[in-house]
Amino acid sequence: MAVNSQRWLITGGASGLGKELAEQLLSQPHTSVLLLDMDQAGLAVLASSLSDTYGTERVATYVQDIRDTRKLQETIHAISAKGPIDVLVNNAGLVGGKLLVDLDHSQIDDVLDVNVKALVHISKMVLQLMYAQGHGHIVNIASAAGFTPVPYMAPYVGSKWAVVGFSESLRLEMEALGPDFHCTTVCPAYIDTGMFEGAKDNFLLPMLHAEQVVKSIIKAVRKKKIYVRLPFMVRFTPFLRGVLPTRVFDTIIGKWLGIYKSMAAFKGRGA
Repeated sequence: MAVNSQRWLITGGASGLGKELAEQLLSQPHTSVLLLDMDQAGLAVLASSLSDTYGTERVATYVQDIRDTRKLQETIHAISAKGPIDVLVNNAGLVGGKLLVDLDHSQIDDVLDVNVKALVHISKMVLQLMYAQGHGHIVNIASAAGFTPVPYMAPYVGSKWAVVGFSESLRLEMEALGPDFHCTTVCPAYIDTGMFEGAKDNFLLPMLHAEQVVKSIIKAVRKKKIYVRLPFMVRFTPFLRGVLPTRVFDTIIGKWLGIYKSMAAFKGRGA
């Protein structure tokens, strides 16, 4: 099924990457977006803007805390009653950019619940619908941090390692269902959405523009790609981890490229 004839369900759709994805998708005719977010005010503003430009029939929004599994099931049921979900984009995420000893237990829970537990639950819910309709594509937004350690956000990194492993396993399960089932794992470095405000980039791992990441995601769905890794350097990270001794990897990635200090001055969105 062509990208421009699909209904895309996007979590974390009120801002950042989710907002950019919605805007680019709606610029293509016959595409509709279904946006989930717990930010009621932000979702309302975006929905009004998108509806004015592209029409109310192509935009639907749902105020939803995806950590609430029971209410999430109700929302997914309501969405599916109005039509198929062709593509699910698990985009919602939290960072928690502090040393582990400085994090509250509630902050740790929030990161793991949103980035992992909710992602797995909604994937199961939507996959059941996709199985019944005979096709579907799930896109999991992981991170370049899903391949390498980064101090100052250990729970986040752990959650993204989990997402990479889950997504790869889910891909194999979906491929076993038939040729019309696909799963893509997206692993970008820091993106300029404000989520990583204060993070330090460099010439090999520059701060990515949300627009270019979204273009890569849409292209990946169109071409049924397994991975999106951005920028180019991220493609080599798994190989380097596999062949280099840990201390050598630490020196190259941590000291020379400065990745291990890249979150030391983290501020985050709204700083």
